[in-house]
Amino acid sequence: MSLSSRLKEYIDNQRTTIKEFERKNKFSNGLIARIVRENGNMSTRHLQVIGENHPDLNMEWLIKGAGEMLNDEKEITESEIYQKLQDDVEFYKKMVETLQKAVDKLTD
Repeated sequence: MSLSSRLKEYIDNQRTTIKEFERKNKFSNGLIARIVRENGNMSTRHLQVIGENHPDLNMEWLIKGAGEMLNDEKEITESEIYQKLQDDVEFYKKMVETLQKAVDKLTD
């Protein structure tokens, strides 16, 4: 299952429409509809907005398909939050390095 199909599944689970989901997240009209229709990918900025606006959504499930769609309502400890933030920082550092290499190749 792709990210776009998981996103559609989440939207359906929330009993809302794609249009309402776009409006709630302040996305341009048709952005999510196009991503779902074309089985497209999302930018990290869009994923970040979704994660911030939908704390019940398990972002690991959305991105990787791992775990359950919805986050457990268990209390998260500070050390778990810190570890998650460290993991996210490492992920984004690697992403920046990869993008920088691609830019370097294009400018050489």
